[in-house]
Amino acid sequence: MNSENALDVCVACNYILDKGDTTFYKYLYKQPYQFQVSFDLRCYGLNGYLCKMQSLEKLSGIKSPKRLNYDIDTDTTIAEFYRLKLNNKMTQ
Repeated sequence: MNSENALDVCVACNYILDKGDTTFYKYLYKQPYQFQVSFDLRCYGLNGYLCKMQSLEKLSGIKSPKRLNYDIDTDTTIAEFYRLKLNNKMTQ
């Protein structure tokens, strides 16, 4: 999750989704702003930010407040939304 390599992040996110392990929430939104794009066929065109936000959406079952898209630009409101929602969920 701490890798600067987009492929490593995307593979880790897929592993977490396959396991359905919610203990990884904090790692998914810890450093969400990873802009490098993967050119490997397994995750072609995805950046670390998008992989992490899609994983948070699927794992938590909480719909993102904005549409997740494939633009290079990241939207800080989505990462902040999940950080607040999941922190509240874990403290209850």
